[in-house]
Amino acid sequence: MTFRFRFSVFLPLLVLGWLTGIAGGCHSRETETVPVSGVVTLRREPVADVLVSFQPSTKGHSASPVGLGSVGITDAQGRFQLKVVASDQGGTVVGRHVVRLTAKALRQEPTDMATPAVKNPLPPQSLDGSLSFEVPPGGTDQANFNLE
Repeated sequence: MTFRFRFSVFLPLLVLGWLTGIAGGCHSRETETVPVSGVVTLRREPVADVLVSFQPSTKGHSASPVGLGSVGITDAQGRFQLKVVASDQGGTVVGRHVVRLTAKALRQEPTDMATPAVKNPLPPQSLDGSLSFEVPPGGTDQANFNLE
């Protein structure tokens, strides 16, 4: 009985480890990406130092992540170019993405607990996951977000 008990515990752990290794291996390979760039404006004025993040998602109503995201930071003219997170690979994968725009002030750590919360200079939809963008097969330089 001791042998069966150990075997019955060991086998599922072995299978789980094997499946995890396979799944982990999928993320270690580079994924085909396309170049994506654009401009972020607020009331038709360019916004600098905005972190633009694209997270690939499934089609339809679900916004479940399906791969590594990409990020870029806007320059003084509000322009950005995406780069895959934790990679030297430029661009992002083709398909639908949930987009979040984070102002620089929100990305900085408070210096102490007495520091008041920073007001987001961007509208709520910049962070709530309601922005999306469909990346075409050839990539685009028109991933523009005009916020009001």
